[in-house]
Amino acid sequence: MSSKSSLEKPASMELLAPAGTFSAFEAAMEEGADAVYVGAPGFNARSLRRDFSLADISAMTRYAHDAGKQLYVAMNSLVKEQEMRQAVETLSVLATIGPDALIVQDLGLFFLAKKYFPELSLHASTLMSVHNTLGADFFTNQGFDRVVLARELSLEEIGTISRESKANLEIFIHGAMCFSYSGLCMFSSMHGGKSSLRGQCVQPCRRHYRLQAPKQTRGGGPGKGQQGLFLFSMNDLCGIGFLSKLAQLGVVSLKIEGRLKSVEYVRKTVRAYRLCLDNLQAPVQEKGRVQKEANDLLDQAMSRTRTRGFFVGNHEEIVKPHLVGVAGVFAGKAKVIKNKKDQRDTRPACLVALRCDVSVGDRLRFQDESSDVRESFTLQFMTHGNRLVRQAKKGQTVTIGLPPLSKKGKQQRVTQGLLFQVDVSASRKNEVKGTRHSVSKSKSLKKVKPDVGKVDKVLRSVGWSQGRQVGAAKGVSSSRGKSVRSSPKRQLQPQWWLRCSELPSTRQRYPVRPTKLLVFLQEKACQQIAAMGKRAAALYPQLIWMLPPVIHQRDIAWYRKAVKDMVAMGFSRFQIGHISQVSFFSSFSAERGIKLYADYTVNVLNNAALLHGWEHGIQGMLFSLETDRDTLQQALTARKGMEAQEARYSTTQVGMYVYGKPPLFTAKLNATHLQTRKNVVSPRGEAYTIERKRDLTYVRSEVPFVLFPYVREMMAMGVDYFVIDLEGGNMHKGLAEAAGWLDGRKDGQQKLDGNYNEGLA
Repeated sequence: MSSKSSLEKPASMELLAPAGTFSAFEAAMEEGADAVYVGAPGFNARSLRRDFSLADISAMTRYAHDAGKQLYVAMNSLVKEQEMRQAVETLSVLATIGPDALIVQDLGLFFLAKKYFPELSLHASTLMSVHNTLGADFFTNQGFDRVVLARELSLEEIGTISRESKANLEIFIHGAMCFSYSGLCMFSSMHGGKSSLRGQCVQPCRRHYRLQAPKQTRGGGPGKGQQGLFLFSMNDLCGIGFLSKLAQLGVVSLKIEGRLKSVEYVRKTVRAYRLCLDNLQAPVQEKGRVQKEANDLLDQAMSRTRTRGFFVGNHEEIVKPHLVGVAGVFAGKAKVIKNKKDQRDTRPACLVALRCDVSVGDRLRFQDESSDVRESFTLQFMTHGNRLVRQAKKGQTVTIGLPPLSKKGKQQRVTQGLLFQVDVSASRKNEVKGTRHSVSKSKSLKKVKPDVGKVDKVLRSVGWSQGRQVGAAKGVSSSRGKSVRSSPKRQLQPQWWLRCSELPSTRQRYPVRPTKLLVFLQEKACQQIAAMGKRAAALYPQLIWMLPPVIHQRDIAWYRKAVKDMVAMGFSRFQIGHISQVSFFSSFSAERGIKLYADYTVNVLNNAALLHGWEHGIQGMLFSLETDRDTLQQALTARKGMEAQEARYSTTQVGMYVYGKPPLFTAKLNATHLQTRKNVVSPRGEAYTIERKRDLTYVRSEVPFVLFPYVREMMAMGVDYFVIDLEGGNMHKGLAEAAGWLDGRKDGQQKLDGNYNEGLA
């Protein structure tokens, strides 16, 4: 295994390629990647048809090292408390295998890897949403050898972070982009339990939506005659024109996205970037020729329309709302017909005037824009002129067999759609490249076992016990499904924390007695406090200032000064939106009595993450918005076990967000098509609002997130406080709606409860 980074930035940039299959791994190595990243089985942020096994990773690590290259393992999903044994066993095995780095997101996993497996070099995943020098330096000081920056950064911001931080910086240079900041997308999880933070994203940003006036959405369905728009479907990033500039900025690694992509995508994309990197110092005329050849390769790579992303200031090219955002080569418009291969066969087929060459065995994708049906399939049969053919050329009209067209498991009546080629058949791949190595047949492919004794020791250190019951705690089930006020158990009253976008009046009345008031730290609120003078802290004794999860690089100085000013005025409580923001408070002495809390955007899903917060002096942490009942209970059971051993662990409280309209997307994009007062409606009639605040775009559901019926059972588990969020709309209207849900008047109305009941996949 290679030694840890000394944090000295290398002279040349590394080309880092993705691999979701052995074939993709081999292609990346053959085409000149300096390093390849693969997913750890069960714990990576891409849901593959088949994960690599740890034995596979062992073989690939040895193969890469023999070739003088590096292999990184992405263990970058959030880890549920129930999965902690498997996660620690994986850490133990990887420490033995010796990959060149482990890419992580989960703070609990980082806490354990750093403390118990120091031989593992760690990289901070892009899912940690590092977007400024504060984050880059924080994670570097914590022990990360490299930081993968958020995709939303401009060249100027990347340059500032590189100059002003000591971090080794990796950036995404090519591939798919998410509409939301990675690590802050709740859409897929809140609508079906498939978390993007756990590799399960169902890609709601790729669907089409309709724009309507608010009054049109109250009936719950889309209006007639309105065209669906791909409002959130980002084009693919392509930074091949910025390589010289990025080299000057000091970036150490260029990452190509695509562990779910085809072998040909990996092969052509790596070849294109290798070609350009090898010719950075070539004469201008030669560089022009190389650039054209590279772009021709990228045209063949079966990706989406390419964009320069956030590298430059023009964001209008990032999303083309009238164009479908499907990866692959456009194969033609498809008219669905009855399968003519066999009159008794009722499976669908389609008639297509081909826009590219197609062969039996190719992977195709059918997309219907009107019903949101999307199906990928391997082409089994094709006819041309009433004859079965194995290959067809561009310009020919052919009949292609389709799979059953379904949506949410229900077969759909579809008449037309678009067809895309997303991979070519195995026989055609072999035509592209002759000699291939077979890592999967390597003699080094052998099972590596974890150190059971060490695993048990690590698990004991975080209070984990496999024998603990999963399910409802004693006395919990009685309140399940009932409103808080109708529960017969009222001996202990919940601690309610009210979250507001602006500073409320001191005379404001609330439906509950708030223990704390959470208010965003922003210019208007600071001015109001300044006008009150020294009496402000006495007028708002419950106030906790909130920091947002995204603080743009240019705004760091303002927030640093605002924190200092509020402390000088007597305020001592702050809630951080990103773990790196604890750095704002490192200069204050203990006499100031600063108390820090963490928002749900810190993404806590296990007790080890709670311990990481405790080590940083955080007084209270909101548990993940994505949690389910069993995960919350098991984590709190582990916490109670540790408190029984040492009372000092009880100093960190645990909270739950139980009401509000949290952002499903938190995005930087400010394109013209998003600057609208109309609402957004999905093909299923789900209504959303778009809001621009703090130089960010937020998309929220019009249906509230409600966990009020489960407050009593969460109190029995050990939850200490509950957040009612009034930020997503008019405060007075929000208070009235929250009161209705609290007292049961709104029982039976539509609501979201995330994964709490159905379980987090």
